[in-house]
Amino acid sequence: MNTIYKQYNEMLDNGILPIMEFELANGEFCTVILGITDKQNKEHQGVLFDIENSKCMPVWFDGVIEKVGSVYCLPFDECFDNLDYYLEMISDNVLEGFLLANGIVLKEH
Repeated sequence: MNTIYKQYNEMLDNGILPIMEFELANGEFCTVILGITDKQNKEHQGVLFDIENSKCMPVWFDGVIEKVGSVYCLPFDECFDNLDYYLEMISDNVLEGFLLANGIVLKEH
């Protein structure tokens, strides 16, 4: 878990914004804002994410993703200590459990 916090902070230190963007067919973007839980939070530990402008649309995420307040949390797994794993899991869930599940069409590249 400490490795993930280190990787996240290095990302910020290198000027990389903690967001993901999915380009939609209509020319707009679906923006996912990323974060990480506070180390002191004993109840929830993981990578946080929020899909902008999605509050009125349903989601069908993997069973491990938790709703924490107004955002979602992909809990840390002791078997995975690389931030890339969590970012890929979030990307897959947003794509399959939100965009495609709600009929939102991505731009073809």
